[in-house]
Amino acid sequence: MVYKSLDIARWLIKQATTDVSNIDGEPLTNMKLQKLMYYVQGYFIALFCQPAFADDKIEAWMYGPVVPGIYDYYSKYGHNALPAENSTLEMPVREKRLMMMVYNYYRNFSAVGLMRRTHLESPWRESLPHGRGTVISES
Repeated sequence: MVYKSLDIARWLIKQATTDVSNIDGEPLTNMKLQKLMYYVQGYFIALFCQPAFADDKIEAWMYGPVVPGIYDYYSKYGHNALPAENSTLEMPVREKRLMMMVYNYYRNFSAVGLMRRTHLESPWRESLPHGRGTVISES
């Protein structure tokens, strides 16, 4: 199933704000959210042959992949932690498992660590020039 990008973002934020195992970790910022959205999208495409969301494309900005609509929506928080979200996103079990797997794997990376990681990967590297409007291909 394809979801709205804001619903995916809210689901990730809810996980981060209710994750008691990450109590001492870095809070979820807009920058870190962008990278988590990128990885969720990539895994959905790789495993389910469809995107997690299709209403917003992922772009290759200077600091890594960004979902512009989501970035703009949460930009008012700057570099601060994003506030708790109430997500009631319903999804099939296999999709929920994948989302949890992606979140659990990448949650302990810092925003900068995730940025560095994406800079080493071909989807971001090959999308030039790096800046607003440069869409990262889904293929």
